[in-house]
Amino acid sequence: MQGAATQGATMALPKGLFMGALILVCVVGSEGLARSECKAPAALALASDAHRASLWNWGWGGLFAASAVGHASLALLTDNEKAEVALWTGTAKSTAGVLSVLIQPIRLYPSKRACAELKPLLLEAAEIERKRHSWLAHATTLSVNIAAFSYVQYKTGDLRFSVPGTVLGLVVGELTILSAPNRVRSGGFALESLTLVPVIEADHQGLMLSFLL
Repeated sequence: MQGAATQGATMALPKGLFMGALILVCVVGSEGLARSECKAPAALALASDAHRASLWNWGWGGLFAASAVGHASLALLTDNEKAEVALWTGTAKSTAGVLSVLIQPIRLYPSKRACAELKPLLLEAAEIERKRHSWLAHATTLSVNIAAFSYVQYKTGDLRFSVPGTVLGLVVGELTILSAPNRVRSGGFALESLTLVPVIEADHQGLMLSFLL
């Protein structure tokens, strides 16, 4: 009788340890589930575009600032009146580029949140990207550079000073448009009807406890 009771207790011990470990893993892992990030493709696209947006803001903002300083410095040093007109015009265009980045930077929020919170951010990101790649952005680049060309040509009467700055301005302007983030808008996601499905992963603490137990 005593042997049977001992055997029953011995068999119950592993089962009890297993159930205790399972409960502990569920409790600790639930904290990780609550903090789980959305891993849906659209969310990953948003994360990528948010990183690219930061690089775009700092990169183009710094480049325009350096260009403005360079043009102004050369304009102050040159003795050629025609070159001075072209250089001050270049300074004005570069300064406008800096202001455009400062006033209207590309702000895309990272996707380190639950799937339920992401849909409004994705819709906002898609609208921002649409504006950055719209025909209006190309038209603005063209208009600014045509105006600059007309002014320099009027003041100098020399294509050698009006054309190079215009061509460079058009190339740079188009590059700012083409290099802007675009994965959310062009990724083929039907954002209006999109249902984001979370990929649940327990945190490392819960996994470590389950391994140890």
